[in-house]
Amino acid sequence: MGTVRLLARGWLVALADAGFGDVKVTRKEFAEALKSEKDGEFRGSMPAGRLGVAATGDFKMSFGYATGSGLMLIDEVVTKWWLVAVPPGYDALLAGDAKAKPPVKPSKGK
Repeated sequence: MGTVRLLARGWLVALADAGFGDVKVTRKEFAEALKSEKDGEFRGSMPAGRLGVAATGDFKMSFGYATGSGLMLIDEVVTKWWLVAVPPGYDALLAGDAKAKPPVKPSKGK
């Protein structure tokens, strides 16, 4: 789940932008992780866009034979759903813009 790993790294960058870490280091680590995920993708292109839900699953198949019932095939699919929130400034991170600033919240003026 390269996309989920990148989203987690994107949240680390967002936290660093908010003052909870070293911005330069986290942005560099994000760029390295993005390159690594793209290089390691076996399908040729990594789906690094926005998403709201991701699913992972395990597939198990069992065979059995009983004299009374014959051949038995048991399929088991266990699915795990992930609800994913996209961090602010994620599009700029994917584009490789290391100098991009996070979106600024409008201030409540008097």
